[in-house]
Amino acid sequence: MSLRVRDPGGFFAGLLFLAVGLGAVGIARGYAIGTALHMGPGYFPIVLGILLIVVGAVSVVNGLIITTETNGRVVLRPLLTICAAVLVFAVGIDRIGLVPSVFLSAFLASMAVPQPKILEAGLIAALLAVLSAGIFIYGLKLPFALF
Repeated sequence: MSLRVRDPGGFFAGLLFLAVGLGAVGIARGYAIGTALHMGPGYFPIVLGILLIVVGAVSVVNGLIITTETNGRVVLRPLLTICAAVLVFAVGIDRIGLVPSVFLSAFLASMAVPQPKILEAGLIAALLAVLSAGIFIYGLKLPFALF
């Protein structure tokens, strides 16, 4: 019996989730886990890694079972804009601060759709920037620069 991949996108995405989840659990296995009330440094990476493993396993199984219709085309706009958004956030968080980094990355990510709405994207990006400042800087007291 041979395995036939019926949904290559879902199958390979599942493999990616499995690899990242296994890597997170593998790296964090030496850290103290703690409990849900008193989390150790390994708690979050292990829980997140386990969740990624579950999502990856489900996606791999679905990729083997469920057939999807594809036209074989790779749509570049979402791929490039999401990668650019992640890159802008990664480079900008230390250089321009949390608020501009979140705003720019959210705005770029909003441009991934075929017909983006500029005003809607700007409002969402501004709301996310304000919320992230409130949560991470004022609520959790993380040492990020605002601007």
